[in-house]
Amino acid sequence: MTNDFQQFEKVRIKDIAEKAGVSVGTVDRVLHGRPNVSAKARERIEKALQELNYQPNRFASALASNKKYMFHAIMPSHETNSYWSEAELGLYDAVRELQDFNIYFSISCYDVYDINSYINVLDQVLNNHPDGVVLVPQTEQATIDFCNQLTQKNIPFVFMDSNVSEIHPLSFLGQDSHMSGYFAARMLMLEAKEDKEVAIFHFDIASPQQNNRENGFKQFMKEKYPECKIKEVTLRPNPQEIEEKLTLFFAQNPNIRLGCTFCSYSYLVGEFAIKHQMKQIRLLGYDVLERNIECMKKDIISFLIAQHPWRQGYGCIDALFNHIVMKKEIKSSYYMPIELITKENWEYYIKNGIL
Repeated sequence: MTNDFQQFEKVRIKDIAEKAGVSVGTVDRVLHGRPNVSAKARERIEKALQELNYQPNRFASALASNKKYMFHAIMPSHETNSYWSEAELGLYDAVRELQDFNIYFSISCYDVYDINSYINVLDQVLNNHPDGVVLVPQTEQATIDFCNQLTQKNIPFVFMDSNVSEIHPLSFLGQDSHMSGYFAARMLMLEAKEDKEVAIFHFDIASPQQNNRENGFKQFMKEKYPECKIKEVTLRPNPQEIEEKLTLFFAQNPNIRLGCTFCSYSYLVGEFAIKHQMKQIRLLGYDVLERNIECMKKDIISFLIAQHPWRQGYGCIDALFNHIVMKKEIKSSYYMPIELITKENWEYYIKNGIL
């Protein structure tokens, strides 16, 4: 993604007028679709346009237009300094840069643990008749129904962070989640010694992305470490539930030393291990959050996979703008890099604003 907009008009209107043998005013009327141009003059102008390989300056035309555009983002509820707050910052930064183009923007958030919250937000956005939508998809069927309605209304939409294979958005911005999970397993097993068991700490979120990562992780384990058993536990980010479930899980699985989460909540498992002085635990997780980094400093989290939330947010607005306003073709996917963050390099990434 880039915020450097190319200006395509290299041919002056005067050049077109001279080649077609008409006035500048006549060329201007043709270019802007105005009436009162004879068929013969229009034919000469169109021929001149073709011979001169003229392309209109969409950037200048969009600036001159008084048309207003409403973009709407739908994303999970979040707290300050979370993964989603970085994505939100990227959305707003992009909109701020496009303020001269009459871009209006709003965000609606839903509770990831409440399907009705998600459905209600989708309905509200439809009733607002947006010109473009950024969506972090959750429950599959509700997402399919919503996107079908957007398509019927000719409203372009882009997916951020998670993708749904049955739907074809204007574009998707995020990681290849299956390959990300496959890569996560490869990295985690670098920590393996004689380990015969590995844990998946699954957080109960209706996320296609998390499920795809788990599938990729399990594929790698099946291919490369078929003798290693995968033990799973499902959690919610509730302190009492974390304490009770993890206490029971580790009591029932005393040989577990390696574990993986597929969302931002790696620190919840890491903080449990630190509290109970489980120094043997090594985790792999996602997202460079402060609490995850603290667990990494204490050698509980060995690896984090970065997802570049700011770039995803910025890129979603950029894609809608270029498609709707600039009338450009947009790539069907912009994959974020699968970058590995360790105790040795996390500070470099944060100080240089790469994440």
